[in-house]
Amino acid sequence: MTIQQVELQEDLTSYEGDKALVDIWRREIDNAKVYHEKSKETAIEFQQIYEKQESEKNYSSSAYPIFWSNTQVLKPLLFSKLPKINIAQANYNNDEIARISSELIERLLNYLLKESDAENQFEKIRDSYLVEGIGIPRIVFIPPEPIETKIKKKKEKPEIKDDYNESEDMAEEENPDMEEESIYDVDESKKSFKIEFVDYQDFLKSTEKEWSKVRWIAFRKYYSRKEL
Repeated sequence: MTIQQVELQEDLTSYEGDKALVDIWRREIDNAKVYHEKSKETAIEFQQIYEKQESEKNYSSSAYPIFWSNTQVLKPLLFSKLPKINIAQANYNNDEIARISSELIERLLNYLLKESDAENQFEKIRDSYLVEGIGIPRIVFIPPEPIETKIKKKKEKPEIKDDYNESEDMAEEENPDMEEESIYDVDESKKSFKIEFVDYQDFLKSTEKEWSKVRWIAFRKYYSRKEL
């Protein structure tokens, strides 16, 4: 049995142009779904066991909720609260600029962690790791929202060669009709980021076993009709 060698795009699809790109990605995603199907089923199974033991822990039962109990013990050992960020100069001297810069970065990071609800997200990541065997964080860039500004613009009128209409147009130009037009700008200082937890069922990656060799990762995103 001969193994087909895949070296060129032509070896992956018979389509050309954009259709070829779509076909290749469809094959990649379908292949990854099949490859990770078993692990995702196992993750769901353990999540159900954990939730069942959690709901039954207050009831008298001969079965001891060992999985839930072990998870509760490990939670604070793995993560209990956000670390206190401490940034200092590499070389202690009287460089006032370096001192102020390090203090500024320290305060900035503490502020961003607090504003991005990092502690709550890390707790979700920790719980997913202990129950499902994998915890996935993602740092999301938040672009600045566009600022709408309305300006008045003169309406464009077609050129008319007729003498009567031309004189009429000249009279109208003295009091031209104006129309509003919206222009959009962004405040670059409003850029930010947030840390968010990603459920394992909404995560997909290529089939390489070593992280350093992974070629692509993907996240499933749910949109409302308005967002679409």
